[in-house]
Amino acid sequence: MAALWVAASALPAGQAQTTVFGGAGVGQPWLSLGNDVRSAALGGATGAITEGDAALEDNPAGLDAMVDPELSLAHNEWDTDLGLREEYLAYGRRYLDGAAAGSFRYLSLGTFDNRDSNGNQLDSSSDSAFAGTLGFGETAWSDSFHVGGALSASQETLSGQSSNLYTGSLGAIDDLPLGFRAAAAAINIKISSDSPAPGPGATRLGLGWMNRDHSLQLDADWTRPQLGDATLRVGGEWTLDGNYSLRAGWRFAQGEGSSTDAGPSFGAGLKLGQDLRLDYAYVPYGVLTNTQQVGITLYLGAGFFGGGNIVIDAAGDSAEAQADYLEALKAFQSQDWAEVKVDMEHALKHADGFPWVQDAKVKLEEATQKIASAKALGNNGDFKAFSAKKLKEAQVLFKNGDLLGTMKVLEEIFNYVPNLKDAVELRRMVEASVAQKVAALKNEAVNALQSGDLATGVKKYRAVLRLAEDDSEARSNLIKLSPRVNLEITRLHHEGIDAYVVDDYNKAIQLWQQALDLDPADPQNVGHDLARAKKLKELTGK
Repeated sequence: MAALWVAASALPAGQAQTTVFGGAGVGQPWLSLGNDVRSAALGGATGAITEGDAALEDNPAGLDAMVDPELSLAHNEWDTDLGLREEYLAYGRRYLDGAAAGSFRYLSLGTFDNRDSNGNQLDSSSDSAFAGTLGFGETAWSDSFHVGGALSASQETLSGQSSNLYTGSLGAIDDLPLGFRAAAAAINIKISSDSPAPGPGATRLGLGWMNRDHSLQLDADWTRPQLGDATLRVGGEWTLDGNYSLRAGWRFAQGEGSSTDAGPSFGAGLKLGQDLRLDYAYVPYGVLTNTQQVGITLYLGAGFFGGGNIVIDAAGDSAEAQADYLEALKAFQSQDWAEVKVDMEHALKHADGFPWVQDAKVKLEEATQKIASAKALGNNGDFKAFSAKKLKEAQVLFKNGDLLGTMKVLEEIFNYVPNLKDAVELRRMVEASVAQKVAALKNEAVNALQSGDLATGVKKYRAVLRLAEDDSEARSNLIKLSPRVNLEITRLHHEGIDAYVVDDYNKAIQLWQQALDLDPADPQNVGHDLARAKKLKELTGK
């Protein structure tokens, strides 16, 4: 690491200088410092497959994994006694067909005594360095392959002498079957420098694996600087409840020069809601130093700003919200309060802009109070009869393959009898069937997209979110597909207009319906033209 390189270079002349990871990889070795606190806890094992704005310096192809805008801050305490510390700020968001990010880094190299050849102190200097980086990553050739590039400009001041360096990085990541990912990157390739010495950069290869529910991740990274020793790093992360992460890694020495940059690393992560993640890493470096690193990542999406949906929110189909509301009204008339509560809750999740929102809230509150009153009276006989009737209904729906309907009826049962044995067992069976269905739909989506069928791919991912609203993989892929979806909607809209002006209403309706099916949120207001075409077809008979 750069800080360790500085520390080693400050040792008395009789001692050997130690080469640590990336220390000889570029003209300014500090540029090889990793800024991803999570990766540091894993021993740097995620370097080549780092995701989000943290990928900017490690492998810019990982930027394409970004979903919501991200703001990251990190403080790395390399050596308190020497005054070696680093501050890092990065921001990234989706842009065009991919994602862009920028970062600013400041490294304090501490205060050092300058001495003459006899060891007499001349003066002291406060050394520092800073750099700015811009990068972009996107999907290329297929939806599983990602590429990226970045440019950096930096300045380093040592003993009052400054040097400038301009570097670039290139990378690629391939999403493989069975949860594997492979990556390759060439980082810190020197473009120009004040120094005539060559700036060789480094080559990185990475392999990662994540299980289906994203609770376990294993990574490995091999990095070869053009000068210095190669490094091999492995690490793993175990996530509990999606919010608490335990991390550990090991750095293997690949030569005498890298022997100090070897050993264990540890860390943890805490996710607070959907908007904030805290990371900590402890990385000991033997006789040189033990580093403490902390990082904060803000996900500046809809939740952070208090509202709004993502561009393609499959579960937010307005037709479904309307249908749920109408079903709730029928149940309200028959005083089936459990069904009213469940249907109104589902309707209100995606009811923005509907005139019946306030009425739905009033009826939901009334149904909730009726249920609470019935439970307070403890009429167990009525509860048993109600539960038996609903359970039979749920079993029929499950047998017919209606998983969504089954889940809604089970919700109704659990409003009154949360631990009904047969209902709990049926829920377990439904959850298993949902997991299988979700996996099948994801495979179908990938196959459709690889064959160029964007509409089917989007439809399959939308079906995943109807079954599992919290499926981050499907939601992330839909967001990453949104630029392509918008372009396709624009194309279909324009072609529909061409058909409409020559009175070919059937073709216009077909094209505009395809556009609306791609994104029911209708960001380009295609629905207005579609309704007009249908009306004219009805009036003219064409």
